[in-house]
Amino acid sequence: MAEGVNAWLEDELYQQYLHDRTSVDESWKHVFESNGSPAATATPAPSASSAGDNDLQPLHGAAARLAGNMEASLAVPTATSQRTIPVKVVDENRTIINQHLTLVGRDKVSYTHLIAWGIVKA
Repeated sequence: MAEGVNAWLEDELYQQYLHDRTSVDESWKHVFESNGSPAATATPAPSASSAGDNDLQPLHGAAARLAGNMEASLAVPTATSQRTIPVKVVDENRTIINQHLTLVGRDKVSYTHLIAWGIVKA
């Protein structure tokens, strides 16, 4: 039995291979024929010939959920502009903010905090 993050994929492909050996990519056939079961080590990359196939198998479980989320994300608007701010300005603002936070007894902010705040506000 396969182990690791992609174990479900390897197991699913192996079951598909057992049902119909021609339904899996050539690189997977070599893995299954050499080991007799899903490999726990390397995951072969899909070949260029299988990338354009229209006979895709239906997705199940986590793969179906991931594909659904990816499809839904296409409707999310993305940023189309950018703003350049000199590091000196960010550093000075961070120093001022941290001086104030020290006076009121709170934790300091990092550059990551400031960047994340800017992203959220955008």
